[in-house]
Amino acid sequence: MLRVWVLPALALTCAVSWGVIRLVMRAPVRRAAIEALFAGYMGVLLYVVFLQLPLRPDATRFVWSSVNLVPTRTVVGIIRDFPGLVIQQLLGNVVLFVPLGFLLPLLSARCRRFAITAAVGLSVSVGIELVQLVLLLSLMSRRSVDVDDVILNVTGACLGYLAWRGAHRWCGQTV
Repeated sequence: MLRVWVLPALALTCAVSWGVIRLVMRAPVRRAAIEALFAGYMGVLLYVVFLQLPLRPDATRFVWSSVNLVPTRTVVGIIRDFPGLVIQQLLGNVVLFVPLGFLLPLLSARCRRFAITAAVGLSVSVGIELVQLVLLLSLMSRRSVDVDDVILNVTGACLGYLAWRGAHRWCGQTV
């Protein structure tokens, strides 16, 4: 049985290893630290998104009921029927992508444009949903595939970009 601490420890190990490799390759310390932070963030993101994938024995009739392609259907349903889950489900999807939007402009000058950061956030979120769809269709998980998750994730990436933009303007060119 996989222990809960294994994947965060793996993410930390990858982040530290990446940072050390970049320093040995004579990358600037600031750049190596940002790249290591990004590697650790991606490890945690994958951990949060894919760790709890229970097996689904003979659940074929429920596959398409786990797919939502109608925008705001899930958001409205959670707010209306399960107000206690709003923070966990809705804000969790937003907060999960804020570091992506903040770190991308630090890693690449190309991502210092709002549209580029939003597009990367969209690509990562759609990629996650497609993997979840494949796992759902192969009956290996109970994760839902939801367009609302994509909308909330992109919102989080955009908020992260705006936070970076504010820090960039407030601190000058150092951020």
